[in-house]
Amino acid sequence: MGLAFLCFFLFIELRYATQPLIPLKGLKKEAAFALSCIVCGWGAHGIWLYYMFLFQENLRGHSALMASVQLTPVAITGVVFALSTGYLLRKMNAAWVMFLAMMFFTIGAVFIATAPVNQTYWANTFLSVLVMPGGM
Repeated sequence: MGLAFLCFFLFIELRYATQPLIPLKGLKKEAAFALSCIVCGWGAHGIWLYYMFLFQENLRGHSALMASVQLTPVAITGVVFALSTGYLLRKMNAAWVMFLAMMFFTIGAVFIATAPVNQTYWANTFLSVLVMPGGM
């Protein structure tokens, strides 16, 4: 259904919209690349969040409340990364900032993917929770 709606959206935007929501005809290759990176990154984040809860609840036996509490550092690191983005964009090219974001998504996913079931929260899982907001 999602692909059908995407195709329908693109068809309407390209053919019939006089003032399109996304001016697809005017996008350059760089913008399309950045948008595709954002789509992949946020998709990876959604998958990470879903499997993080499944991992914590089903394999480690935590309650839903405990699994939620273990994600509270995201609020702190998310604010730190959000505030640092403006500084980074003044110091380096936007492409490098995008690359860093994709690296944070990758590293965070690798940390949780390699976490053993019987390992303490403070090892891989906590590191993944700290790093993942850097991609956002």
